Amino acid sequence: MSAATTVRNFDDGTLTFSDDGANTAILQKVTGSYSVSNIQPGGREAVVTQAQGAVIGTRKGERALVTISITAHVARFDEDAYQILMGTIAGYTSTVADIGDDAYCDLQLDESYSANARVWTFDDVRGTMEYSQSAGESATVSIELQCIGPVVCDGVTMVPSR
Repeated sequence: MSAATTVRNFDDGTLTFSDDGANTAILQKVTGSYSVSNIQPGGREAVVTQAQGAVIGTRKGERALVTISITAHVARFDEDAYQILMGTIAGYTSTVADIGDDAYCDLQLDESYSANARVWTFDDVRGTMEYSQSAGESATVSIELQCIGPVVCDGVTMVPSR
C-alpha cells in the first residue's frame, strides 16, 4: 500500500451523486469501508530524469488520477445514483461537458466512525457500480471510481482543479 492511499472503515455515511443537470441522488445509512489512492502532490506524477544512473532532474508530469473504492451496505439503494454515474438519468449533463462527451459526475462522501468524521468531495468521477440485495437484507454496493477533478477532504484541497 502506497503512502498516498487512505483506507478507512465507517459506520455511518452518506454518498451523494450529482451532475451538472441538477440531478442528485443520495445513498443514506451507508456502512462499510473505502480507500482513496494515488493522491500525488499537486495532482501530478513525478518525472525523474537520470544520466548514467544518477538523478539529474525532476519535473511535474501527467495528471495522476485518484482512485476511489467503496464497499458498503446501504439501508435502501437509490437507482438514480447508478443512473447519474452511468449518465443515463433524464436531464443528465456531464460535469465535464466543457471538455468532452464522456459521462462524469460529482461525489460527496460524508462518513463517521465513532466520534471521528470526514467529508470528501470528488469532482468529475467516472467508474462502475455494482449492487445486490437479498430479501430482508440491506443492499450491498461496490463502487470503483477514477477522479480527474479536484479532491477535497475536510476543506483541505488534496488535489487541485483539473
